[in-house]
Amino acid sequence: MGKHRFAIGMLFFLCGINFASWATRIPDYKALLQLNDADLGTILMALPIGSLVSLPIAGWLLTIYRSHYICLIGVAMYLLVFPFLAMADSRLALFVGLFLFGMAGDVLNIAMNTQVVRLEQLFQRVLMSSFHAIFSIGLMMGAFFGGLLIKWQWSPSQHFYVLTLINGLSIFAFYPFLINEAPSVPEGKKKKKVPCFLYLLTLSFFQP
Repeated sequence: MGKHRFAIGMLFFLCGINFASWATRIPDYKALLQLNDADLGTILMALPIGSLVSLPIAGWLLTIYRSHYICLIGVAMYLLVFPFLAMADSRLALFVGLFLFGMAGDVLNIAMNTQVVRLEQLFQRVLMSSFHAIFSIGLMMGAFFGGLLIKWQWSPSQHFYVLTLINGLSIFAFYPFLINEAPSVPEGKKKKKVPCFLYLLTLSFFQP
């Protein structure tokens, strides 16, 4: 079971690094696209909008496919999003990139939290908080290395291409060891669909 815990922990760590790395580059895009505070706030709204849009999609996918597949899809989405952000040279491109970034993060979050629930069932103990701590460590590391790369005058595109490589290589380390469980069949399939959706919505608020 240690290998499952390591693989899932890697996903939480990776998710934290990805988010913090983007956050360190916000001032660069503000300067590059000559955005005022109002423009920047509007564009940044694309990220939570993408997250909300992907929420029911992630829940639906988990009723059809195994959660370790959805984890793979989430990381694969990052492999597409980071090069897109690296090439974003307009306000519209940045908005679209952040929308997709929000979708990738939510799909991965829902799937990896589902993996933790399965792991807790195997261990018969509460483990969720420890994985959220790993996510926080990932945030700190992403902010630290992002700051270093800015100090070393790396451009946002160079930074994001490195992140693309890291995410791609990580697949070989975590994917073989994720828990391979049957898709989640919501109770709403038999009775009502609303309780399942509310459960996923609640889970999204407690995920990193």
